Amino acid sequence: MLKSMTAFGRARRTAASGDRDITAEIKSVNSRYLDCTVKTPRGYSFLEERVKSYLTSRGIVRGKIEVYIGIDVIRQTGTEVGLDTAAAQSYINALYALRDTFSLPDDITVMKVAENREIFTVTRAEDDMERDWADVLPVLAEAVDLFEARAQTLRRTSVQRRRESARSHTRSRRCPRRISARTARSSRRGYAIFSARTTRRSTKTASSRRLRYSPTAPASTKSL
Repeated sequence: MLKSMTAFGRARRTAASGDRDITAEIKSVNSRYLDCTVKTPRGYSFLEERVKSYLTSRGIVRGKIEVYIGIDVIRQTGTEVGLDTAAAQSYINALYALRDTFSLPDDITVMKVAENREIFTVTRAEDDMERDWADVLPVLAEAVDLFEARAQTLRRTSVQRRRESARSHTRSRRCPRRISARTARSSRRGYAIFSARTTRRSTKTASSRRLRYSPTAPASTKSL
């Protein structure tokens, strides 16, 4: 199981059919729970649940995860594009109201209206969905591999830094004790030397005093 970790992975390749380029990106930041967001192109929203299930199967169960799936179509196959007539009519009416309300130039053309992609519908066959997932899966797997590798590297670096910090903290706690013990030994040694010197000095002083004040022999008297 991959624990929560800040990391990033990205992969891109052309589908086996050669009709589109697929990009998969995954990034995360630390979080106690799993919060996964999947962004897909219009018409590929069915991939979201499959992507989430795949990440869970890979052991990614924590973190704020953001996944982006990009599909650049080179050659269109098996997809039908239709017109949402009601949405298109509502959009055109809104443009006319905008023109009349603000006295704007009338440049409402087919191409202007077509810029709003929400008025179009994209229909895909069930077998196309399976083919789409089959094309996306290897790219997603490669991105997750890179993601996990970087997460492991970051985790090892983090653990190493914590260990070094712990060792440094331990040394900083031990040093004063060592210094105190060394100081105590030096103090005891110095005191012993001082005491020995003082004792010798006292002994010499006492001896010299005894010699100085000892009674001298009586002087010889001359015979009369």
